[in-house]
Amino acid sequence: MLLLVEVAFRVFAPAGTSRFVDRTSYDGQEWLRINRACLEKYFPATSPLIPEFKPTLLAPERKPGGLRILCLGESSMFGTPYEMNATIPAILRKQLRHQYPGREIEVVNLGASAINTNVILDLAPAMLTLHPDLVLIYTGHNEFYGPDGIGAPWIEKRLPWLIPLNYALHDLRSVQWLQREIRSSWLSHNAGIDRNMMRQVSEGSHVVSGSEEEERIVATFRRNLAAIITTFRSDAIPVIVSDISSNLLFPPFAAELFPGIERMDALIARGRAIEALQGMETLHAHDSSNAFVEYRLGICSLATGDSIAALHFLRRARDLDLLKFRAPGAINDAIHNVCSHLDVPCVSADSLLCSASPHGITGQDLFWEHLHPNAEGYYRIAGLFLEAMHRNGLLPPNPATMSHLPCDMDSLSIPWLDLAYADLSIRGLTSRWPFEHYAAPMKVLDRADTTLRAIVLSVYRKTTGWNEGCMQTAAFFVKRRDNRDAITTYEAILENSPRAFLTRYLLAVLLRDEGRIGAAMEQYAGCIATNPSYPFARVDLGLLLINAGQLDSAEIQLTSALDLGQRQSAPPTLLASAHYGLAAIAANKGDLAGAMREVDAALLASPSYGAARQLREQLSHTRHPG
Repeated sequence: MLLLVEVAFRVFAPAGTSRFVDRTSYDGQEWLRINRACLEKYFPATSPLIPEFKPTLLAPERKPGGLRILCLGESSMFGTPYEMNATIPAILRKQLRHQYPGREIEVVNLGASAINTNVILDLAPAMLTLHPDLVLIYTGHNEFYGPDGIGAPWIEKRLPWLIPLNYALHDLRSVQWLQREIRSSWLSHNAGIDRNMMRQVSEGSHVVSGSEEEERIVATFRRNLAAIITTFRSDAIPVIVSDISSNLLFPPFAAELFPGIERMDALIARGRAIEALQGMETLHAHDSSNAFVEYRLGICSLATGDSIAALHFLRRARDLDLLKFRAPGAINDAIHNVCSHLDVPCVSADSLLCSASPHGITGQDLFWEHLHPNAEGYYRIAGLFLEAMHRNGLLPPNPATMSHLPCDMDSLSIPWLDLAYADLSIRGLTSRWPFEHYAAPMKVLDRADTTLRAIVLSVYRKTTGWNEGCMQTAAFFVKRRDNRDAITTYEAILENSPRAFLTRYLLAVLLRDEGRIGAAMEQYAGCIATNPSYPFARVDLGLLLINAGQLDSAEIQLTSALDLGQRQSAPPTLLASAHYGLAAIAANKGDLAGAMREVDAALLASPSYGAARQLREQLSHTRHPG
């Protein structure tokens, strides 16, 4: 009977949500599309929030010489709190396009909030269908509170092989239908519920360091990571893994209350670090397994100049935290052990970020809160992966340049909207449990114009799409004559939507107005390649080619623009510009009669065209001097 029900769903019902990739048509072209909703099956039907992948379109057929890289992980790989261009995959893609101009570079962000290696392992076979050239992994923070972590059913904890079987059952159309019905009913009866992802995934569960539960989670992570790596390597796809990092100066979320700590906090607040350190050492002698005690010992040691002791205590505070939102050191040990055993390149983001932090201790310089890096932190991790790819011979030989783009928002095409979105996102994240008395610093939003604030708020609430929001902010910058921010915003759109020909045209116009003629001509040419029937780009490029002395190339563009404009009933100003350009070409070639015909046609189309009138007077004077 169940079999018949399943067959009926497959025959009569729409396709299920569990498929990883589907096909779509966009801008007259076929694409592969990552199914953002495929993570539904890993979360209970009563979950108020279901994470999603970023929207991604991929070419169905790989171009020769192209490069496709998959980036796997959780919210840090996803790029929280940024939305698009300040993430590890986006920065890596920008660097690769800088080093390999002209190549098709696809860096696919397959990170998602709240998932863990149970999910990544289940999706790995489907990821193989994307035929990547390389896989990069940055994961480990969500092993405790992600799907089937400490919240796994009793039987799955004893028999972990049941986890993939459970996921396979959720691929059944009948089960998906049942889940959707339960979810719809539950949400309708709980409309006002607080949608807090951190509370949802953890349910406030505490995990004691060194406990059987922690050891089980770490062992599962070790098996999963090895299986994920093996899945890709069995298909001859190389893998690079990084260990993970977090903010050691962020206080623990949970520990047993300890008598006497309040007095030590008062001493620390008054700057009496040595006296506080002595008091904390006394407390530590009574309990060396309390995260709050270890954290304060670390802060006092740092204040007294002992950074080595501070690092030791702060790492212990992280590991002893009863709420495991930051992965303990055992997770990084597992990453290095698995990579060593499987002979897989392993880089250390944790060592890199520590070395780039004051006193070698990660803090607010590179992190927003407890574990999400800021733009500079993500930039450094992306650079670490890039260097490992070159070092292990996993990139095409002979790049145009080995230099890296600097950590500059304009160079990396990180628009104002992404920075403001991060401000809103981190404010929303840290204003709820388990954060207490914590105010994340705003980077750009507090100084923004009212119009800009309204745009980013609309994007954050999903009432305005990302590209539309970028276009609105770019238009605002152009109106304010802030061409630099407008150019960066247009470039950000093109990083994610390279076929957006109108965006490319607007970028070319700004570059031309800024005097960056070579860059403008490149963008005009890109616009024409993307949409050959768009006449405006051809006219503008033709006029620039005349100034560059490339008369034959200019004539081709202007003639094509004139033909397209006439067939498309283009505005008279476009036709006039094309005729004017052809007149200039004819005059430069010594064909004064032809030049006069073209300039007369320009004035017929637009009688008030001042440049054409001036050219006609010059031609008349040349033909009839005196």
